[in-house]
Formats: sequence, structure tokens, C-alpha cells
Amino acid sequence: MGIVQKDALRTAVVSYAGVAIGFANKVFLFLAILSETEIGLLNLFLSAASMVALLANFGSLHMILKFFPILKNKETNNEGFLKFTLLVSIAGACFLGLLIFIYRVDILEYYSTKSKLFADNFIWVLPIAIGILFFRLFDGYLRAYQKNIVPVLVNEVIFRLVFTALLLLHAYDVINFYWLMVLSSLAHMGPMVVMVIYLSYLGHWKVFTARITIRPRLKKIMLKYAGITYLNNLGTSIVWTLDVLMIAGMLGLAETGVYTILLYFMRVFAIPFNSIMRVSVPLVSVHWKDRDMKSMNILYDKVSSVSLVIGLFFFLGIWSNRTELFSLLGEEFQIGIYAFLFLMIGNLIDMYTGINGIILIFSKKFRYDVFFTGSLIAVVFLLNLWFIPIWGITGAAMSSAIAFLLLNMARLLFVLKAFKIHPFKKSQFVVLALFGVVLCLMEFVPMDFGNIFVNMILKSILITLLFPVVIYFTKLEPEINSYVDKVMGVIKKKLGMDPA
Repeated sequence: MGIVQKDALRTAVVSYAGVAIGFANKVFLFLAILSETEIGLLNLFLSAASMVALLANFGSLHMILKFFPILKNKETNNEGFLKFTLLVSIAGACFLGLLIFIYRVDILEYYSTKSKLFADNFIWVLPIAIGILFFRLFDGYLRAYQKNIVPVLVNEVIFRLVFTALLLLHAYDVINFYWLMVLSSLAHMGPMVVMVIYLSYLGHWKVFTARITIRPRLKKIMLKYAGITYLNNLGTSIVWTLDVLMIAGMLGLAETGVYTILLYFMRVFAIPFNSIMRVSVPLVSVHWKDRDMKSMNILYDKVSSVSLVIGLFFFLGIWSNRTELFSLLGEEFQIGIYAFLFLMIGNLIDMYTGINGIILIFSKKFRYDVFFTGSLIAVVFLLNLWFIPIWGITGAAMSSAIAFLLLNMARLLFVLKAFKIHPFKKSQFVVLALFGVVLCLMEFVPMDFGNIFVNMILKSILITLLFPVVIYFTKLEPEINSYVDKVMGVIKKKLGMDPA
């Protein structure tokens, strides 16, 4: 778990720098410069493009994470693996581009009533989708090499600074909203280009000269695996995107703007978990390659325990300050408070169950996950059709939370039965009990100190003292202690306080 802690800490630090910039963009500049409809349009572009990129990848990302440990060989340039996966993604992009062209009239008609502005400018989804598709492919290749910092820095920090500059140009009337939309769409291709340059710098970009020497039998297995995991890759990633697309079609761009801002806060909520997952996923592949179920169980246990503590801590901090946070966003965002609650619950469930889906996908029983993923998408779609007309964006969030609960319970039981491993420990139930006590305290004890920011600071300090500090000193979760001690060691060393 040491490599997970080290890399997760670094990527989390860079991600939080990106969050600070993203927060300034989406909470301050968006609300100050753009209307709800314009916010909804820009975020809908991103959601639609993410959907297109997911559909076009043809399973290439999971193919990298699964088979790279087998094909890794510097002398043979990994048997042309990067070139092979790149060709798969290009084929997927061409195929999906053809489908969009064929069904473009039906797609645009769906949005023409409630989100006409999106329908009129749908073409600008494509450069965003291309940028996302190939950035994720190259990022996956670099993750397999445990090269996490540069991709995160480029995508989370530098790209957002570029977007900040575009927003300011629009604010000072240097460019109008149309050109903000066009330039921001084209800017999404920037991280992809930087990844090509970085791969070239590392000596891995040899797609024009490299020969694909993967054995035909292995290639067939890889393509079969990619085809099946392609459906799975659409699963949890597609849920939030499906929400946004259906809200835009059923409610309009203003509601879409509110919901997508809430989804941005969910990204903040999930940053520690995503940082852990970035470096844990390649380890799952290695453990399966070595048939090391003992190490797999240890990793499963620790990722789930750490994610549970971090997720509950962030839940307490955000939900206890919801009144103050939403008052800063404005009156139009008040409709999103309970949608926010259900979004957090859905994310928390996904965080606690940890790497169950990854363990299943990388195993020989990966075909079964197609059923789980297909069921997830079907449940979200059907519940959205039922819930959104009744409860609006709160209904969309409810459907996602229910679907994530059902999906992860099914995966947990399947992994337990098939591989005899699970993430549960007695200490986790003590952690959940402590969470319940602190939550009740924050809900039912009046804590109004007369100022929004004072309220948020004092509540956050109290939650920190009552939850993570108590867990640390009682040593309920040893992995948390190890993680905190490592962070403190790095800080002391940087400050010159560590004589070593």
C-alpha cells in the first residue's frame, strides 16, 4: 500500500490545486459572468462529449490496464501495444462518428424543444469528445507506468487555467459567448496534444515505426476482453452523464446548469478516492497476473477502509455546511440541496465498495459484469423517466443513488462468492457509528455564530476533532494512521523539522 499512499498523496495535492482553480471558474466566474442557460450549455457540451468518448473508446483503456503487465517489454516497445490500442480507439471514434452522422436529425430533434441552443451548436461537442477520448487513452498508458503527476497536472490545473483566461476574455468583452464556446471546445484537445509530447519525451511514442507483434491468440483474447469490458466501461461513468443529458431533454438548460454545478462539487468530494483508485487499479491487474489473492484481499480491504473514512469525513463537512454553501451559490440553486444529498450518498456507496468492480473486470469472470453494468444503465434510465417529471433534478440524483446501491451490492456478493474476499471489518461499523453520532450532533445542536464563514470554519474544526482526529488517536483504522503519519513526515521534511 506504500506506493498507493505516495502516488495518491501527490495526485491528490495536484488535483486539489485544480479544484481551487475549477472552484473559482465554476462557482465564482461562471455565476458572475454567465447565465444559468449558458452554464447549462457549456456543461452539457462536456457531458455529451464524455458520453461520446466513452462510447468510442471500444474498451481500449481497460485493455491497457489489464494486459500491459503481460506485454511490458522495453526491447520490443511493448510489442506495439500503444499503437494497437490507439488503432482500436480510432476505429471506435470513426464508428461512432458515423452513427452520430446517421442519427443526427433524431439527436437534434430530442433537444430542439427544451435545449435549442445545444441543438444549434451540437458540432462543438466533437472536438471535446476527441480530446477526452485520446487523453484518457494516453493517460491510461502512463498510469500503467505509474506516471500519474503530469497527466493530472495538465488536465486538472493547466487546462483549467486556460479556461479561466477564456472566461476573463469574455467578461471583458474581448470575445463573445459564441467564441467562448468555440475556443473552450477546441481547448479540450490541448491535454491530448501534451500527452503525445510527454510520451515522446519518455520514449514511448513510436506509433509510426513500431510493429504490432502481439501473438494472434493473445490479440484475439484482448479484443474479446475489450468488447465485453467496453459495456462495463459505460456503467458507472455513464450514470452522471445520462442524468445530465436527460435533464437537458426533459427540463431544460437552466436546470442542467444547476445540476452540473452540483456534479462539480461531487468531483471535489471524490478526489481522494479517485487519487487512490488511479494507483490501485494497475496493482489489481498485477495481483491477478501473479494470482496473488492474499495481496488482492489486503488491497481490497485497505482501499475500502480508507475510502470509507475519507468519504464520511467529507460528507460530514459538506452536508453540515450545506446552508452556508448554498447561500453562497444563490437563490436559484436552493432547488439542488436534496439532489446534492442523494448525489453524495451515491458517491459514498461507490467509494466504500472500493475496487470490487475492478477486481471483477480484471478477473476471468469479467463477462458477468456486463449484466451488472447493463442493469445499472437500465435502472438509471427507467428511474429517471419516472422520477425527473415528479421531483426534477432531485429525482435524477435519487435514481443514481438507488442504482449505485443495487450495483455495488450485487458486485460485492458476486466477488465474495466467486473469490472469497470482501472489504468488511468490525472497525468499519465503529466508524459508521461514530459518523452517526457526529452527524446527529451537527444536525440537532444549533450552531449559528452570526457569520457564514465563521459558521463554516467552526463547524469544520469541530467535525475534524470529532471524527478523523478521534479515529486517528483511537487507531480504529491503522491505514489511516499510516497515511497521516506519512503526510506529516513529508511536511516536516519540507519544513526542515525532520533531522533525517
